[in-house]
Amino acid sequence: MEIISFRVYGIRKRKRTNTTISKRLHKLAQNFQGDFEVLISGLKDIVGEFCRDREFYNRLISPEFYEAISANDLNYLFWQYENYLRRTEYLEDAPIEFRQYKGLSIEHIISQVPREIPAWMDERFWDNYIHSIGNLTLDISSENSAKSNLNFDKKYNYFYKNSRFRCQQELITFTNSDSSEWDETSITKRQTKIVNFAMMYWDYQSR
Repeated sequence: MEIISFRVYGIRKRKRTNTTISKRLHKLAQNFQGDFEVLISGLKDIVGEFCRDREFYNRLISPEFYEAISANDLNYLFWQYENYLRRTEYLEDAPIEFRQYKGLSIEHIISQVPREIPAWMDERFWDNYIHSIGNLTLDISSENSAKSNLNFDKKYNYFYKNSRFRCQQELITFTNSDSSEWDETSITKRQTKIVNFAMMYWDYQSR
């Protein structure tokens, strides 16, 4: 049900009033006689019909990801990603609860209105990268405001480097190895990592 909620309603944006889905869920509940394999198979069929893998993937890699997904669903995705890092790469860190910090928000790593605009930030960049999943990270509203429109170097040294969130601390590993900048190469690399995580974590067929 969590996978249905996130994939079908959160990412695929199916209407919560969709009567076809509601009727299918109601029928599964009404006919349930203790056989969990039959129930799970029915739930998987719903995910496969209303948010198959290709649809899920295409929405995750959309250049308009930030604008297309609700704030709560964005927070939920990046909270799960933060805990994934704690389970796999930072084993000394305990997972965080979704409501552990007040005012979770999403930070644009390259600001939507940057103070400094280098030459490589052309029209293609603004159209394809600024709102993509690779340029977003979990944050706290008050801290997000403090970062304002600073460039990546200042954000990293003043904020990300000692952040409470591992998903901010790891950003330095995605900087362009040739230029040491956070640019479209960095965003693409990070997008790949986050999308791979999402496809694995919300994989309905392997559950």
